[in-house]
Amino acid sequence: MDDIAIKNSRKARDLFKKINTFYNKDNGIKFIKWLDEIKVYNITDNKIPGLLNTSKISIETLRDDSTYNLILLWIIENIDKFKDYDLNGIPNSSFTDIEDYMKNNDQSKTGPKEISSKKTFNNEDDIKRWYDSPLTHPINGKYMDAMSDEYHIIWKKAFNILLKNKYTHKRILENYLPKNHLLFNGKFDFLYYNETKKNNTETEHYLNIFSLLTSRLEDTEIKDNKFDTEIELLKNLVSSMTFMERFEDYCENMVSLIVDPDFNFDFNNDTIETLFSKFYPASIKSFITFMKTEKLSNGVIILDFLKNESSQVHPKWIEYYLKLFSKYDKFLNDINDLLKVNSTIVENRENKEFKLIEDPLDKYLKKYEDALEILKNDKYKRFINPQTLKPIDKKNYLDDKEYTAFEKEFKLKDTARKKNLSLYETKYKEYETLKKKKYDC
Repeated sequence: MDDIAIKNSRKARDLFKKINTFYNKDNGIKFIKWLDEIKVYNITDNKIPGLLNTSKISIETLRDDSTYNLILLWIIENIDKFKDYDLNGIPNSSFTDIEDYMKNNDQSKTGPKEISSKKTFNNEDDIKRWYDSPLTHPINGKYMDAMSDEYHIIWKKAFNILLKNKYTHKRILENYLPKNHLLFNGKFDFLYYNETKKNNTETEHYLNIFSLLTSRLEDTEIKDNKFDTEIELLKNLVSSMTFMERFEDYCENMVSLIVDPDFNFDFNNDTIETLFSKFYPASIKSFITFMKTEKLSNGVIILDFLKNESSQVHPKWIEYYLKLFSKYDKFLNDINDLLKVNSTIVENRENKEFKLIEDPLDKYLKKYEDALEILKNDKYKRFINPQTLKPIDKKNYLDDKEYTAFEKEFKLKDTARKKNLSLYETKYKEYETLKKKKYDC
């Protein structure tokens, strides 16, 4: 909107009415005091003390009907009230420059004039202009860091403008928005994630890493530069103990698993890569690759930076990373030793097996074995050994003569036994009869 349209808006009319009341209460004494305050105020967050209340107000905004811009327009509208006051040094808004107005307007001759509108940021042409110089504010022309709030506000507005114009997310990210804010050597777009809860990458490796880095994003303090923000993300990842403990457990248990006799691993054909694919979750493999090959925004590989940093300071989170990877490197060396062709660690590397082969004579002897099978019956065990089919030694048994003598003696003794048994039974009956008569009497 131009200045006239802004002033005629309902928001402007309501605010101007409040400012008039505020000014007329003491003839502008508190207003002047507020102007003196904001001239020297140390602005660190794009905000200054409010005029009408204690709430702070933003100086540079994307909207031209912001509170501070409307206050500056009220001053210009009522410039005669400040003819005895030096307006130089008052902070500019994104759309209004008091000093520029004072230079280009002669109050004694021409009276108040509308100031010229500044650059806008409302369409694709504005976005293209910003794309060519992403660290320059597209409205006020000032420098802004890619991690600053101003950059984030401009990026978000540009994204929504393009989205409204029916562009796909992929096309917007690849062709229309700057990439100065991407972290870890231009790989990850956290502005896009904050806006959509989606990641900007399609490869499995970077999807795994992005998932890890965002697992504790709500606890990450966004710094005013990319490098410090990357360090914060790595520091918070250590707090994700569930993942870290899983990684540690794998390093401790993998070697014992490989030497397990029941472990199905082909030492002749499998490699360290196939080992990873079989037993390591993809997220762990991606994490190792990320730490060992990816660079921070300062151009140094992450793990190399942590090693160099540990020689100067010793924060616990860095020591934890180094301890973890030291354990991993030892594990990796053990695995490589196992996979060496001439390694003596693994016995029977070719996995040779001892198997009994069939005796070629068995098929010829089978008919004889079948014929002799009857001799293995239990009733023949006293005479023939069932395993060897050989006769048992005769001296353990009676011959015919000995058996005849044994049988004769057996009969004589058996006859005597029966005679004695008959006599015993007769006497026993007599005893029982006498005993009964005695008790009957």
